[in-house]
Amino acid sequence: MNNRPYFEEMIDAAKGVFALIRGEKDKIGYFNFSQAGLVGSFIAVFIGLFLQELFSGPSPDDLQIPAWANLVSYTILYATPFIVAYGFLSIVGQRERMLPYMVVNNWSSFFFTLIIVAIFIFQLLATVGYFIIVILTIIVFWRTARLILGFSVPQTIIFFVATIMAVLIAAMISVNIMFAAAGIDPSTFLDMQQQTQPSGV
Repeated sequence: MNNRPYFEEMIDAAKGVFALIRGEKDKIGYFNFSQAGLVGSFIAVFIGLFLQELFSGPSPDDLQIPAWANLVSYTILYATPFIVAYGFLSIVGQRERMLPYMVVNNWSSFFFTLIIVAIFIFQLLATVGYFIIVILTIIVFWRTARLILGFSVPQTIIFFVATIMAVLIAAMISVNIMFAAAGIDPSTFLDMQQQTQPSGV
C-alpha cells in the first residue's frame, strides 16, 4: 500500500514525465505502476479537469451545454486512446502493460493541462505555448509507445495513426452530443459565429 503524501507522488510523476520526454528508460520508475498509483493518476485527471473547467472561461453565446453532455463528451474523448491501446496490446498479447500506460497517460495529461491553464490565465505566449504542448504531446506519445508499451517503430507508427483517427471520430461524436444537448444545429451555430466575426479577422 502506498502511504506517501500525494504531493510527493505528484512530484515523482513530474520527474517521470520529464524522464519520458528525454527518453530515459532507467528513470521511468519514478511513476507508481501499482493499483494505488493508478488511482492517484485518476485523481490527477479529475483535478486537471476541474482546473480546466474553472479557468476555461464562459461558453460561446447561445451555447448552453448541460453538465451531463460535457461529462459524456469528455468521457468519450478520454476513453478513446485507452480503447485503441487495449486493442493493440490484446493483439500483441501484452495486456499487462495497460496499467502502466494509463498511469503515464493520466499524469502526462495532468501536467499538460496545468501548462494550458497557466497559458490561459497569464496569457503566456499563447500560440507558441500551444505549439510546444502539441510537440511535447507527440514526443510523450512516441516515448510511451516505445518504452511503456514496448512497440516497435512500425507498430508505433500504426498505433499513432489509429489513435489520431479514433480521437478525431470521438471528437466529432462529442461535438454532436454537445450541440444536440444544447438544442442547436452545428452548421447554424458556425454560420452565426462567422457572421459575428469582425471584418478583417
